[in-house]
Amino acid sequence: MNDMDKYRKLIENSKITVLTGAGISTASGLPDFRSETGLFNLAPETILSREFFFDYPDVFYDFFEKYLYVPEAQPNDAHKILAKWEKLGVVDYVITQNIDGFHQGAGSEKVIEYHGTMATATCNNPKCRKQYTVEELLNRKSMKDKFWECDCGPSSTRRYIKPDIVLYNETGKWMQGDHAKKVYDIVNEAELLLVLGTSLRVYPFSFFINYRNPNAKVLIINKGDTTYDNDPSILKIEEDIGIALKKIDPF
Repeated sequence: MNDMDKYRKLIENSKITVLTGAGISTASGLPDFRSETGLFNLAPETILSREFFFDYPDVFYDFFEKYLYVPEAQPNDAHKILAKWEKLGVVDYVITQNIDGFHQGAGSEKVIEYHGTMATATCNNPKCRKQYTVEELLNRKSMKDKFWECDCGPSSTRRYIKPDIVLYNETGKWMQGDHAKKVYDIVNEAELLLVLGTSLRVYPFSFFINYRNPNAKVLIINKGDTTYDNDPSILKIEEDIGIALKKIDPF
């Protein structure tokens, strides 16, 4: 039995939690962040920090519109295979770093968007909290200066319309309290952690593997290095994710 046969058996007979990063969406036309052609070769990571957003919202939104907003992009084969596995009862949850909504677009329902979503943006004035779609926000950008300021009127708080994504130096919903406990429980209950398209360098997402059940297996599919490549207990396929999933799809 070769490795791919072993992985098919593992998929077929395991309760799976999937962890995904930007690499699963590159086949859909979205850039990743840390590869040789990634976004952080075009701009520093600080451009996606909370401080940068509030200091330079115009620069942030130029970057957002040019590189993160790709409305013509669609879920690819990898997203569709995971959605099929969920419907078959094999995949329990998808926990994703991605903000693109492709997992839901492909049909997955049990998705935790750990870093939020780019589909909406919300006024940060606590007396307003109006939510805009990304299309409404970018339409404002094309029509007015300081489009990132909500129309909710004078306020002692900067009434900035901020994307509903978790920026650097922010703590998102799934990183706190009962939500965080749910994430770690899901990881711990998995018989197989399937890690797709992430270098596992961003904390706390990178630490999820350490919370697995001692008897659980870990299979990483990623083109490029990850922080766990030297761990002999972890399985690794270094190949295009869609191609690899087709090879190990037992259904």
